[in-house]
Amino acid sequence: MRGRLAFVLALLAFGAVLVALRPVTPFELDEVLFVRSLERYDVHAHAPHAPGYPAFVGAAHAVLPLVRDRVVATQAVAMLSAVAALLLTALVALRLSGDGRAAALAPLLLLATPAFLFYANVGLSDVPGAAAALGALLALLAARERLALAPAAAAAVAVAAGVRPQLLVLLLLPAAALAWRLVASRSWRPAVAAAASFIVVSCAVWVPAVLATGPARFVEAIRNQAG
Repeated sequence: MRGRLAFVLALLAFGAVLVALRPVTPFELDEVLFVRSLERYDVHAHAPHAPGYPAFVGAAHAVLPLVRDRVVATQAVAMLSAVAALLLTALVALRLSGDGRAAALAPLLLLATPAFLFYANVGLSDVPGAAAALGALLALLAARERLALAPAAAAAVAVAAGVRPQLLVLLLLPAAALAWRLVASRSWRPAVAAAASFIVVSCAVWVPAVLATGPARFVEAIRNQAG
């Protein structure tokens, strides 16, 4: 009990440090593009840059009424995600090892990563992407043990892709492992439900982004980015 309390207090202290050291202004172009997207979302106009990161922008929109500042809104999502990433790292380590000590020490590896610390209070999607990936991984691991959770895991993967589409590459192997387990056990109902969940959540994340930009302009933005 004391160990859990100490862990929670450490997370709160880390969050307080992030707030205290928050950059006053953006210092990277991508931050400015994310801030612009909170005023008017248009991927073709680089607000934000392609592919649009709609789940991250949506989270910043949700925070905006509370902080009333577009720069702070994007930073707040990053700071909350940084704290969540430490917690999720501990939970993933606990599920994989079953060892409380490993779970307590695993977040220190993340804290020792310079890129994580640098971006932890910067208004970019990097740290939110890390938290989303860890959340999706935890959901995939849980679904391997309890196949009925497969739809929830698929939804978590879809949300992670909405934060940073590059995460699909990272989550491909654990998702494939879950899919193989579903097929091998002939658990067709949760398999179909998981596929439907991924499609529905993906549409809920990406369709508004495409419509806000304009379908033709969105496709052109993606092509330009690819070029």
